[in-house]
Amino acid sequence: MREHHRRVATVAGDRGLAEAVAVTAPRVYEFSEPLVDGLRMLGPGERPVTLLRAGG
Repeated sequence: MREHHRRVATVAGDRGLAEAVAVTAPRVYEFSEPLVDGLRMLGPGERPVTLLRAGG
C-alpha cells in the first residue's frame, strides 16, 4: 500500500495528498507483512512456499 498511495497522489496531482502520504507512508504496513517477517525469523525453510504453491 505504501507505493500504491504514493502513485495515486502523484497521478491525482494532489499536492496536499502527496504531502500526507509522505508523512504517513513510513508507518503503513501490509496486513500480511508482520506474518511474513515472523515466518522468516522462525526459519521454516521451504514449507510456506510449498504450502502457497499447493494453494493452501
